[in-house]
Amino acid sequence: MKINYLKKIFLEQDSIVSHSYENNGVFFYINVWIYSDKFKEYQKNLFNDLYTEIIDLIEKNELFLDFKKHFEAKIKQFNTQLKIFQEKVKLENKIEIKWDIQIIWDNNFIASLIGESSIIIYRNNKLEVVVANELEEDDKIDIFSEIIEWELEDNDKIVSVACNIYDFMSDTEIKELIKTDDILDSLESILSMRIDKSNIWFIVSLDISIEKVVLAQKNKIDLEKYKDTIRKNKYVIWIVIGLWIVFFVIISIFSYIGRNENRAVVKVDGKKVELDLTALKREIDAFSKLWNENTEEKQAKYNKIMKELSLYEKWWIQKLEIKELKKIMEQNYYKWFNINIVNENDGILNKIYSLSENDKKVLEKKLWIRKGIWTISIFWNKWVIVWLVNDKVKWVSEKLKIPANIKTCINNLGKNGLYCLIDIDDIYNFSKLGIKSLKNNIWTWWKNIISIWTFGRSNLYTLSLDKEENQKNIYIKRYIVRRNGFSSPINYPFSKKADKELINSIYSGSSMVIDGSFLIWSKKWLLQAYKPNRLQNYLTIRKIKWIENWIIDKKNDLKWKVKVISAPDSSYVYLYDYNTKSLIAYYSKYKKTEWGKYSYNLSYLYKVRFDLSDEDVVDVDVLKNNAYILTDKSIYKLDLNQFKE
Repeated sequence: MKINYLKKIFLEQDSIVSHSYENNGVFFYINVWIYSDKFKEYQKNLFNDLYTEIIDLIEKNELFLDFKKHFEAKIKQFNTQLKIFQEKVKLENKIEIKWDIQIIWDNNFIASLIGESSIIIYRNNKLEVVVANELEEDDKIDIFSEIIEWELEDNDKIVSVACNIYDFMSDTEIKELIKTDDILDSLESILSMRIDKSNIWFIVSLDISIEKVVLAQKNKIDLEKYKDTIRKNKYVIWIVIGLWIVFFVIISIFSYIGRNENRAVVKVDGKKVELDLTALKREIDAFSKLWNENTEEKQAKYNKIMKELSLYEKWWIQKLEIKELKKIMEQNYYKWFNINIVNENDGILNKIYSLSENDKKVLEKKLWIRKGIWTISIFWNKWVIVWLVNDKVKWVSEKLKIPANIKTCINNLGKNGLYCLIDIDDIYNFSKLGIKSLKNNIWTWWKNIISIWTFGRSNLYTLSLDKEENQKNIYIKRYIVRRNGFSSPINYPFSKKADKELINSIYSGSSMVIDGSFLIWSKKWLLQAYKPNRLQNYLTIRKIKWIENWIIDKKNDLKWKVKVISAPDSSYVYLYDYNTKSLIAYYSKYKKTEWGKYSYNLSYLYKVRFDLSDEDVVDVDVLKNNAYILTDKSIYKLDLNQFKE
């Protein structure tokens, strides 16, 4: 494997820690920028020590899986060191650190981001994945993220930049980068127009070249040259050939008697393990005939078989056959776990609207969609477009003055537009009649609202990370529509017995929906907050345990931004994963009952992954068993009933 490693640094050297290591097919890069001048040398020493410790891990572990396990533990340990350091120095301002660690081991790529950083991966001159690290606003120091994994192929290109790329570039621009002559120069040029270079810090690209083994052509032997010699000694030559044949026959017989067919011995976790490919093929055949086993048993068998196949692949044992067996396993996996890949050629996507050229000029890729009873709405941070499904009525709010950028929108209580949360801690009603703030002279909105939702005919709820209110365990407030506007807020505090770890996992990227209880996506879990007693407004909170058993067919599923979709009149909960363009459906027979507020008993139904070749899926919403898919060019409707088993 060859790596073409290129980087551009726009900082003074005394603010960075930058090292690279290459040995026996392992490539290791660490680039870290330290913002604060206070205790800078101490921080640099911490990262220099981390670099040395990771090299020790590389050299002590023969297998990638062993190294990965120890590397993950090392990153967690180092994050603890950073937190202890922050607690000791007690600086008023947050200690900012940016960028990443990247490791390539054979065909495996792993990375961990710190601070505002992004990784972009291209394959076959097409954008494959973008990972933008999201920060916890309450954190006093930046720490490393969870491990990002990727299986490399020839000509993959990995680009990393020390900023949240989505803050400065659209998906289209990121996608088009690969078509430029010099991706680093193009990226620098675009970012320099939108942000000071000293705020970009670093840009790096890795071009992957996986060498293919080509057998050298043997020189042809000129038999004419030796014809006379062969004729004179033909009897001797035949005797020698005969003896060699007898010798190889005897060797083959003894080898056959003593061998274990299709077996190899490798080291796993320091122990010798004998692999039996013949037995493994029998397991794969049995897996394809599974009918009665439950989801957990099937997934456990799948994971076991795939782990063994990876060991064969790692040790280059019948590698081509192993790839075919892996394909068979994945096909069976998709079949048994009801994972469906949807593209424009399936004939099941119904296009209900095409964005005009004017729409495309106004809108960027960072779009969202809301499906109401009568309307479909598209919004992004500056404009809202609302129209009826039949497109007879269309309204664009670009003609109106929006006082600040939009953060999120929901269908309004009048069912004729949207309530939109904007950056200046205010909520506006958007409709054909105009835009109007919902606040009044009696009270003001609380600070740092991150999500809003309506429930019933007259209730608006807000979720906030207002530090003063959060200290009182208040994260949710309710406002009731009156004749003269909304009432003063009603607090919904968490009880003193509520799980603090779950409450603290609510972060700036969290979203909330209400279906009788509050469903909140945190950075780690799907949370349910509810009132255990109708007579009080105190809330308790729990992690919905079933969510840990989701069906994952990509390593980066549910690792980034997730949208929760649930309605009080529906027995389904949907999760839309923005990173992998996947919609996952769960069902509960208790959800619409009173008992459902406390125990959903959700079970997995199906997963739909959108893979449109010429359009980029940017958001999905669901209403009454129909999904509404918003791309950069169109809106599609998809009947979800066809995926139910």
